[in-house]
Amino acid sequence: MPTPARKARASSTPLIERTRAMAAATVTQQGADGRHQVVIATPDFHGKSRDVFRTADDAASEFERRVQELREGADGSGLYRVSLYQDGELIREELVVRAIPNLL
Repeated sequence: MPTPARKARASSTPLIERTRAMAAATVTQQGADGRHQVVIATPDFHGKSRDVFRTADDAASEFERRVQELREGADGSGLYRVSLYQDGELIREELVVRAIPNLL
């Protein structure tokens, strides 16, 4: 059985802190049934973002907007997998790699 001091040390390791920071955000359009979605995933511990739409057209428009927004973003480098689901099936997927050069 771990001692209280060992428990305290274990609860503050970087891996555990990153794991606690994991989150998944879901935004659902009113009246949406979950069949039309845009999902954004990152390889780190930030979880997934999921937007759910009433129509396939709304989901497709948001997919295009999000891909463009991630490509042009200036808030640092990143790797994103953006997936479009229509009628519950994966229709399209884009891998966005944004590398901001290091400046001295």
